Amino acid sequence: MVTNGFLLEQRLDAVVRWVDRVCVSLDHPSAVHDELRGIRGLFERIVSATRALRARAPSKPIIFVCTLQKANVQPETLRSLCALMDDLGVLGAHLLIAHGVWLDDSEVDLVLAHDVAIAYCPWAYLRMGQGVCGHGRHAEIATRGGRIALGCDASNAADAIDILRAGALAAGLAKDVRVDGTWFGAHEALEWATIEGARAIGMDDRIGSL
Repeated sequence: MVTNGFLLEQRLDAVVRWVDRVCVSLDHPSAVHDELRGIRGLFERIVSATRALRARAPSKPIIFVCTLQKANVQPETLRSLCALMDDLGVLGAHLLIAHGVWLDDSEVDLVLAHDVAIAYCPWAYLRMGQGVCGHGRHAEIATRGGRIALGCDASNAADAIDILRAGALAAGLAKDVRVDGTWFGAHEALEWATIEGARAIGMDDRIGSL
């Protein structure tokens, strides 16, 4: 179920047993969200409803959907949003983060502690100049036990839907960032495209290997 959260707590009993997960739109970790959505009191309703849902159904996956915009794209705002998700119990193995290029030490620790997966689309970051060469830590996260799924993004962002091409780039970036040609190679990149990608979306018992 996808919701803005305004009536979620009020209707919780009526809907919670019929959905396998709840996706809530949240664009800012404060009442600024109210201004962005034009609904007074919405942020506090989301926080209250999320706590109520977590107490009522502890194993029910909760996902926050954030639309990046000028009001929230600052790194400190996004870090506060990540901390809020941690406080509300939203982080977990059910969650797949898109990209995760600019994670700091505390955010990497949160990702690993809660077994959050990351979808990694390196060609898109190079094409759009998003700083992956200087800030991407995906290979480090994987070697520390994190779940990374290799992706191609959309054709208008990465030019080609070619998973092997993406794997070659991922391995090359990992080596270059570490200035070590012996570290992280084709085997690891192929696993990101197959079994590790399946593990990232919780389907490694059915797909990803022969």
